[in-house]
Amino acid sequence: MFLDIITSASMKQHNTFTTHRDGHTLDLILTRESVNFASDFSPTGYLPSDHAAVKCLLDIGRPDPVKMEIKMRKLRDIDLDAFRSDILNSSLHLSPASDLDQLVTQYDSVLCNLQDKHAPLITRKITCRPHAPWYNEELRKVKQQVRRCERRWHSTKLEIHRQIFKEESNRYHQLIKHAKRDYHVMQLEGCDSRQLFKKVDSLCTPKSTKVLPADTSNVPLVDRFSSYFVDKIKHISEEFKNLPSTTAISTDICESTTAIFSGFKPLSEEDIQSYLLENNLNGKMQSAYRSNHSTETALLRVFNDLLLAADKGQEAVLILLDYSAAFDTINHDILFQRLSDKYGITGSALNWFQSYFTNRSQSIVIDGKESSVHVLDEGVPQGSVIGPLGFTMYSSPLESIIDAHGISRMIYADDTQVYVILKDDKSSATISGLELCVRDIKNWSTANHLKLNQDKTEVLHITSRFRSSDSIPTVCIGDAQIEPSLNARNLGVLFENDLNMASHINNICRSASHALYKISRIRQYLDQHTTEKLVHAFVTCRLDNNNGLLYGLPDSQISKLQRIQNSAARLVTLTKSRDHISPILRELHWLPIKSRITYKILLLTYKSLHGLAPLYLQELLHEYKPTRNLRSTSQFLLVTPPVSTQSYALFKWKLGWKDFSHMCSNFQKAVQARAFRLFRSLALDPIMEPKYLKTVTWLIFVH
Repeated sequence: MFLDIITSASMKQHNTFTTHRDGHTLDLILTRESVNFASDFSPTGYLPSDHAAVKCLLDIGRPDPVKMEIKMRKLRDIDLDAFRSDILNSSLHLSPASDLDQLVTQYDSVLCNLQDKHAPLITRKITCRPHAPWYNEELRKVKQQVRRCERRWHSTKLEIHRQIFKEESNRYHQLIKHAKRDYHVMQLEGCDSRQLFKKVDSLCTPKSTKVLPADTSNVPLVDRFSSYFVDKIKHISEEFKNLPSTTAISTDICESTTAIFSGFKPLSEEDIQSYLLENNLNGKMQSAYRSNHSTETALLRVFNDLLLAADKGQEAVLILLDYSAAFDTINHDILFQRLSDKYGITGSALNWFQSYFTNRSQSIVIDGKESSVHVLDEGVPQGSVIGPLGFTMYSSPLESIIDAHGISRMIYADDTQVYVILKDDKSSATISGLELCVRDIKNWSTANHLKLNQDKTEVLHITSRFRSSDSIPTVCIGDAQIEPSLNARNLGVLFENDLNMASHINNICRSASHALYKISRIRQYLDQHTTEKLVHAFVTCRLDNNNGLLYGLPDSQISKLQRIQNSAARLVTLTKSRDHISPILRELHWLPIKSRITYKILLLTYKSLHGLAPLYLQELLHEYKPTRNLRSTSQFLLVTPPVSTQSYALFKWKLGWKDFSHMCSNFQKAVQARAFRLFRSLALDPIMEPKYLKTVTWLIFVH
């Protein structure tokens, strides 16, 4: 438990030896995972106490200062008597010139020679300390005053002058702090997300040099980079050149629609999305680049199905497929043919797509140097608006292939996952069917110039941690035999084979703790509003991302996230750790972690009931219709699915493992039963922000 807390706080424990007389490791050396300045850890022998002293070597060096050369003369070291004697014996005094111009020249020459003799010009290296951008004229004048007071105190040694010097120094340091704060607040104000990340990173992270390969070849580095990316795509495309003209897997399973773009006008992504929606051309399980769809909704459906299987004592196999450079290997001829045959895009509209995707080029820029231009014969621009949408239309037949095998699936752009529930008596046949489905996916991908990367494809064998089960053999993916993993990253969430989410929560805590550490380094230069803005940008977004998957987890897991939020609240308000956290959260109008998770489920329930959520979530909710006339008929209750919790009885959770529809049903019943009471309590509670209160009000009075 202790090591788990250290890991979640992004810390690392270095002691691997005993430090106590009884053989325990009690004296620790902790550092952050992101730094590596401690080494050579060893005990120094036992002291008169029962603990040993621990020593280590700390490599905390300052960066090399910037040096510059200046020329100077030591005028204070001139011997005035000798200098006066040389002037009297010089030609300037003994035989001055009669002409004015000659006299000026003689004066300049004699004095320059005497200056070089008594105070020769010397070269000296000094450290260059340029003024910080927040350093202003007021600070310069106050600094001069501080130096005057310091010199006066050193000359007089009086206590009154020491006190004056101390007061002026404190005033100077306070002005520096205010100047830094005003400067940083002005810099961070009005920044977008990208600029905000760059500025905070530059403030908190030491300047580092770019790590680039050594430029030892005759070919410039930018051209080598450009050739690398182009050759990578060419190498993948070479594998598809000798394909037969026809394949066993149809590249277009869906029938062509009769709808076409008419009355051609300048198109936008919204026009294309509206066209696909009106003609029901979107894939049901494709969650990328669509309104009301996200990685969280996709993961909720997959997580729901896996939880239901685990609740029934069943096992599941989840395969996460990976493509190599999927956006860059799209064949334009296949894409345009699919747009015409399947989506009914012809005429001027098809010409518009052809004009957009063809004759594109790319180049690499490093330190202002641009590489030669390479023409792209394949692929779609991934960073554009239409490019990702074109990829989803290109890969749309993939859903029909998986459907033909009766396999569950979820797709987000090029991230495809397929999963099956294993029956006790048909496990081998089910896994064989899954392998056959993956084989057809690979064949279709090859026929459509998409390379399935079997080396990065991962397999998870989902089981209950409280049931003994035999591990499944390797799963055949193409030519490779892949063994099941203990965990795998799925759309940014770390899935484990027992679905306990512990590793995912630890990852969130680790990254959020590091973000808090970076903000704390500059907190003294920020006001509360700017600090809160940074906390929301770097910490709260991590706590809220995919938090719908955390519903029903034990308090021991949720408390880790709550500690992160408590630390963030104390950092914003500059309160002490012993102060009670509830008033602080209420003052900031921050919902606690468990309430934020509850709010996410409420919001998804509302959206699912009103057609604002994906179809694969809407179909999980069913209206309760009793067989006879009851008072509950008019309450619009939801059907509660049968849930067996015997498998997970040892969890001893208040909520236990429940699938999405069960969660929504419980929330909907609670809202309907205590509608006005809940509304009044929320309206009077200042911790509920207006946007939360508005959404909950919709949920209460929806029917």
